[in-house]
Amino acid sequence: MECERKDISPVVTEFSCVVPKEEVAKEIEKGTSEWGLRAKLDGFRKGKAPRHLVLKHFGEKIEAEALERLVQKRSSEILKNEKEPLYSRPQYRIDSYSPGNDFAFTLIVERIPSFELKPLDVLKIEKIECEPSREEMDEAYKKFTEDYKKPISADKAVEDGDFVDISLHTSCMGRSVKELSSEQVRVRAGVGRNDIFWDTLTREVMGKSKDEVFNVKIQLPRNFPLRSCEGRQVIVKVQILDVLPLSNTTFTEDEAKTLGADSVDKFREQFDELFKSRRNEVLQLCRKRAVLDALADVYDFDVPLSVTDTEFGKIWRIVQPELQQAREQDDEDIRGKTDEEIQKEYRDLAIRRVRLGFVLNKIAQEHKVQLTEEHVRNVVAREMMKNPSQADAMARYFQAHPEAVERLVAPVLEELVVARILELADVTRKSVTPAELDELVKEILPEAE
Repeated sequence: MECERKDISPVVTEFSCVVPKEEVAKEIEKGTSEWGLRAKLDGFRKGKAPRHLVLKHFGEKIEAEALERLVQKRSSEILKNEKEPLYSRPQYRIDSYSPGNDFAFTLIVERIPSFELKPLDVLKIEKIECEPSREEMDEAYKKFTEDYKKPISADKAVEDGDFVDISLHTSCMGRSVKELSSEQVRVRAGVGRNDIFWDTLTREVMGKSKDEVFNVKIQLPRNFPLRSCEGRQVIVKVQILDVLPLSNTTFTEDEAKTLGADSVDKFREQFDELFKSRRNEVLQLCRKRAVLDALADVYDFDVPLSVTDTEFGKIWRIVQPELQQAREQDDEDIRGKTDEEIQKEYRDLAIRRVRLGFVLNKIAQEHKVQLTEEHVRNVVAREMMKNPSQADAMARYFQAHPEAVERLVAPVLEELVVARILELADVTRKSVTPAELDELVKEILPEAE
């Protein structure tokens, strides 16, 4: 088997391989014999079917398995000589093959980027500060009480943003699914939870009226946290129990109690604490952006293509609808730009994100930044509380798929690393006004407008 090596980048190497047709035929013959021993065909005992019938019924599968074995064989030989740690299992693409001819394929090997970690004190970071004033909190509370709304039952069709009480009875392959059924649950029309099941329901209730009954078909993904329904279609019988649009109302002692406070005065104290907490979250966002910008200025190395493609795909799926809307409105930010030019901008963003991910990981390792068991429990508990009706199923899913827990807690670890960097970097403090802080946030999250 001949293979030609080509280094695409410091982290990606391609091996163009050609398997002679004689070796391919030998591997297919081996597969045919193995299938012949276990094949069950009408009119023949197990393992006694003629070779030509085995090929007729299982030929495509035998051929595919033979080619896969040849790829794996060559992959093992190549990896014996690879000294640097791999980022992922090698991938391959078939370049050419037809029965009776040579088999040509390309093996793609990606390695973990190798780079030197710089001392954290070389990073120059501006730490934004903006302490909330009494006047700010008073103004925010006044606006809250003046604009206070709550869901109030109304005889109308469901519109975007309305709360809706529904009953749902879900079945999968003719069997009832109690974990996805409820006699009464409240959803908000058009407001998703980043969950395909509930997001579909919040869309489908739009335009419906009280007492209306309808069926919704939902194709669940393979990683859905309910094993009996993974990758399958479920049918949900939905009944609209009540439509509750948000309506203006006076904020009274009773309203304070519905929000968990003993009185209006106690609620006011909680409101102030929440205001401070939200302000701190905004400041943390700005500080994290400053840290990432500082890291991006001092690190520049190649990253694996596969993870970059995955990250770009995530970004592109999110921005495509926004770009379409911006084009329809002739937005000046994209006016005159082609899709290719815009895609390049977002691919560059994907590369930056992936590169910074490797840097943050290495900093975590070098500085022994780790998540505690309490961190993990809290994150998983918060995730499960988003969908209480699926809590048991999600718990089983997380136990069976530790990699899902790792993805879930990754942002928390990232926050801890950012905090460590801020402790050790060359930090200068800068106080800004609330208006200036708002402008900074809009630069980071345009949707904050």
